Amino acid sequence: MLKNAVLACVLAVATTTALAAPAKPNVVNFSYTGFYDELNGGAWNPDLRLEGSFNFNNANGDNVITKNEAYNLVFNGRNYYHDCNNGNIYMRCGVDILEYSAAGGLNISAYFTGSYPDETYFGRLKTGDSFAYTYYHPFDPGSSSISVRWSPDTKLTISPVLVPVPEPETYAMLLLGLAGIGWMQRRRRAI
Repeated sequence: MLKNAVLACVLAVATTTALAAPAKPNVVNFSYTGFYDELNGGAWNPDLRLEGSFNFNNANGDNVITKNEAYNLVFNGRNYYHDCNNGNIYMRCGVDILEYSAAGGLNISAYFTGSYPDETYFGRLKTGDSFAYTYYHPFDPGSSSISVRWSPDTKLTISPVLVPVPEPETYAMLLLGLAGIGWMQRRRRAI
């Protein structure tokens, strides 16, 4: 009997340890639809859509993603993370805030800037507030700008949606409880 109880405890500890192991890297895709278009007199555009993604490793398993758990942030085709310059000393970028959870939603503040002798890039993203990006080259007809503001009607679509998960200790208590019930059933049959 004691042998079975010890075996159940070892199984519970092993399961808890496996559940607490760091998660594998994941990707979150998101899009916002509906903005005030600043370049068109601040008109509301319900079809204007901006997309992004970020890779992360939720190492502590709490399903709250922070800037330190993310590897990159791509928004509207630009990488705003530390590797955006690809070795180019004229390019700068950074992520001031990146937070995502089921309860708190998605919160991002990031920038991107670069300048060459004849072209300029700069952008700023603050979810819930505004996004602006400009690419200018005097001889490139592809030069472009975007400047939008969020509204209460701006819709966020995100995949996958992180859902809160029980702490590993909760699983351990469940397993110990089930082991205890099993042990009691065996004990009753023996009597």
